[in-house]
Amino acid sequence: MPLGEHIDQQHPLPGSKRVFKLDQPPQGSIYLFPSPKTGKPFNSIYQAWNNARIAAGLANVRMHDLRHTFASALVNSGRSLFEVQQLLGHSDIHVTQHYAHLSHDSLKSAADCAGDLLN
Repeated sequence: MPLGEHIDQQHPLPGSKRVFKLDQPPQGSIYLFPSPKTGKPFNSIYQAWNNARIAAGLANVRMHDLRHTFASALVNSGRSLFEVQQLLGHSDIHVTQHYAHLSHDSLKSAADCAGDLLN
């Protein structure tokens, strides 16, 4: 990622209230995350991902699965589809609906809420 217009943006760390600022590339580089071997951007992160998932005992988990998990976790915790759509960068809400899977508990809670309204 070359430095440019996003340099002053603040980015929240997942699972934390802390924020980091993308403003300090490694010395002598224009990239925030250069390859230590080449100093250029990574062409692929497959090997690092493959090593991490095998070490975690998740050999069958694809990186793409994490987008579905992320979307589902947000929706099941009460975030709106619109919020999830924005976070995932989808232009079509129908794509977000495909990503966000409601848990059985969330659906049961919604049905119970409807029942309570009728009482």
